[in-house]
Amino acid sequence: LLAIPTTAGTGADVTAAAVITRHDVGTKATIKANLYADATFLDSTYIKDSPDFLIHTGVLDALAHAMETYMNVKTSWMARKVAEMEFELFAQFKDNMLNGTLTDENYDQMILGASIAGSAMMQSGTTIPHGLGYPLSQYHHVNHGLSCSITLGEYMRSFKDQTLPQKVMQMCGFKDTQDMCDFFQEIIKRDLHIKVTHAEIDQWADFFWETEQNNRLKRNPEPISKEQIHEMYLKSLAP
Repeated sequence: LLAIPTTAGTGADVTAAAVITRHDVGTKATIKANLYADATFLDSTYIKDSPDFLIHTGVLDALAHAMETYMNVKTSWMARKVAEMEFELFAQFKDNMLNGTLTDENYDQMILGASIAGSAMMQSGTTIPHGLGYPLSQYHHVNHGLSCSITLGEYMRSFKDQTLPQKVMQMCGFKDTQDMCDFFQEIIKRDLHIKVTHAEIDQWADFFWETEQNNRLKRNPEPISKEQIHEMYLKSLAP
């Protein structure tokens, strides 16, 4: 099995599972298959001609993998160190990505960072932002990378103890969580063209709360309420 990534985001070249869409239950599910590649070729040539939308969503997916690894009770010292490599790479190209001035070196950093973040994520799994993004993909066909990053800024801001989130912000080249939220919103307003209702947000928050008690909610470093989940959706999507 040889893996050649043609997007810089999923980390599928270094992960073992596959994700399927479950239309019957309105969400996504992971197949725990042994899909590790025998060799992976990271060649940024394959992503240089990608439209901005695909670049943006790939980068944010990789960043979510690294951040959700870092803020995770199942993580380890080693997984966090791997995630830190992605943060440092991201910091070097994030401004050029927004300005449309990406260099050849930036594309190399991007595709390497996606693979690194995938490696980190395989050690701990994803947490709340990924789960909150699934209904957006399911019902509004939002690209996965964009859907799971929409609430990422508000998620990081929700922590009462900001010690780790602030450390992550600095490594990523942001001043603070507000700076990161502004960055995400700039991308979202360029790439996201949907309207959601309060009723949808209510339904999604209820569904997440009911189905993730023994999964993503359990991995969160701090106790979190259904009201906070609802607030993350509301602030991120502003219907």
